[in-house]
Amino acid sequence: KESSAASDVYKRQVYGNGSQTRSFCFVTDLVEGIFRLLMSEQHEPVNIGNPNEMTIRQMADKILQATQSDSKIVYVPLPEDDPKTRQPNITLAKRILNWEPKVNLDEGLESTKEYFKQKLLNWKNELLKESSQTLNNLQNENESKPDLTDRASEEIDRTFELRTRDRERKLINKIDSALQRIND
Repeated sequence: KESSAASDVYKRQVYGNGSQTRSFCFVTDLVEGIFRLLMSEQHEPVNIGNPNEMTIRQMADKILQATQSDSKIVYVPLPEDDPKTRQPNITLAKRILNWEPKVNLDEGLESTKEYFKQKLLNWKNELLKESSQTLNNLQNENESKPDLTDRASEEIDRTFELRTRDRERKLINKIDSALQRIND
């Protein structure tokens, strides 16, 4: 994240100038291909992947577009041993396994976006539930503490409770912001 406290724009790193190429394959396609390979009589290597090649910069732009993100791309030095291209030849997988990827990149990104949206919603609901339980526990404890020492303990608990609620509120606001970007 940018160092400026006023900025809410995230930076995403791309190695080199982003011209190196990769081929992205959705996990369900990979699992299907690996499963077919395991069930086959094939004992030699078989490439499982997506032969559709794109630059890292193109992929970064696609992700920013799919998520409607305001993130900025920052270019960092490319590691010396980083391959310039990655594109599997899946001819053997097609012939022997009758397999090729089915999920295109846009469908995969949409599915991934929905997966993380659900994860964020679940996380938010867990935080709200934990916060409610914490409040109930503190209220129950405070009802059974009548003396001065216990009241001091109550104040410490209350301070902790307020800090916890403030952190949870901030986290929930961030989750809501992420969900809003996904929904827009």
